[in-house]
Amino acid sequence: MIRISDVLEVNLSKIQNMLLSSFEGTLYFKQKGFGATPWVRKVGVYHRTRKIKGQAICVSCLKNDPVPYFRQIWRLNFYTDCESCRVKMIQECPVCNSPIVFFRNYIGKFDNLIPRITQCHNCRFDLVKARKERSSVIHLSKQMEISNIYRAGFVNNIQYSALYFDVLRQIMYCFRSVYSNSKLFRQSAYKFLNWEEPESFGSRFSSMEVLPIHEIRRLIYVSKCFLDKLDSVNYSSLQLTGISSSVFRDFDPIPYWFEKNAKRCFYQNPHLKGSG
Repeated sequence: MIRISDVLEVNLSKIQNMLLSSFEGTLYFKQKGFGATPWVRKVGVYHRTRKIKGQAICVSCLKNDPVPYFRQIWRLNFYTDCESCRVKMIQECPVCNSPIVFFRNYIGKFDNLIPRITQCHNCRFDLVKARKERSSVIHLSKQMEISNIYRAGFVNNIQYSALYFDVLRQIMYCFRSVYSNSKLFRQSAYKFLNWEEPESFGSRFSSMEVLPIHEIRRLIYVSKCFLDKLDSVNYSSLQLTGISSSVFRDFDPIPYWFEKNAKRCFYQNPHLKGSG
């Protein structure tokens, strides 16, 4: 069997690092064979097309590239703004609102008029001409802190970064869930942050990996601010009790570094099983 690494004359490990599965162990512990993988935007694969706007791009990067290419990190859900160009990412064609599916440009093309990778596959609009919107400094700073955790593979006293991302994702879920326990959590969390609670923070989607990028940007910011403040205060002084353990029902068990804090801050009658 001829391997792609032999054809391209590239080291196999380098090719493996280009795959989304390379995030295993840093963003999550186990790559899923089916369904949504945490922190990787879903694209809704349907035959040769994509139904969900999961591919985000930086217009400035593609415009400045001598040879345009799509970055691996653009598929990560927390990466909503380009840290190099300091502009907001886009995930659809601004003209026809189609998902960005660059490889569709080449299907059925047998002549010499090969389209650019930056063209919309549906209306042929050149995406590098899309309007660029500058990033918010405060939002970008929080994202860059998250990026540093991902690249380092650890954070502070937590041994594995995947444990941190596990909690961050669950906090994001609590901030947008419509369940009563999450509403109580949200009210207490905004009071704790001394922020005014927005009227609406959710959409009809249930999975974090299919949310619009502007909503993820807001969720990332408020959730990161919440965890940062939670880590910097005297836990015994917090007024966040009365929230039942079902608000963290997706944890089985709850990550060890968060277990003690969660019990002290959130529960009047803590009864969660920890991970050691």
